[in-house]
Amino acid sequence: MAKPKDKDMHGRILYDLVFEEKREGTHLIVPQKEVLRILSMIKEEPIYRIRVNDDTTVDIDCYDLLENFAPELEKSYDSVQDLPEWAQSKLAVLMVLDVTKRNEEIRGVGKRINNNIFWVFRGEDDGVNAGIKS
Repeated sequence: MAKPKDKDMHGRILYDLVFEEKREGTHLIVPQKEVLRILSMIKEEPIYRIRVNDDTTVDIDCYDLLENFAPELEKSYDSVQDLPEWAQSKLAVLMVLDVTKRNEEIRGVGKRINNNIFWVFRGEDDGVNAGIKS
């Protein structure tokens, strides 16, 4: 049985995947295979949901189903420049993606969800232990 945190996270993930379509009044069915892939993914490595606000502040949420995990990023930053370098680099790559190609994913980097929301993947390839505490 899923814990309340897990259920809430599942809802937020689904919301992100269909965000623009709901706002535009169209209906999108997220393939079950994609949802299961993402849930499986967050058992292995975290996904940081980064929202760049109109006032340039940054809000962070972390999607993870990891044991003994402590997120590396704070809940908010004054600007993108205040993010750790690894997060800035990945966000820079995602910002050049065409916003009309919803949920386009770059392996090992992340996804652009919409104009100001990004999922940044944090994995072992980033050169540090992704927040796992022993």
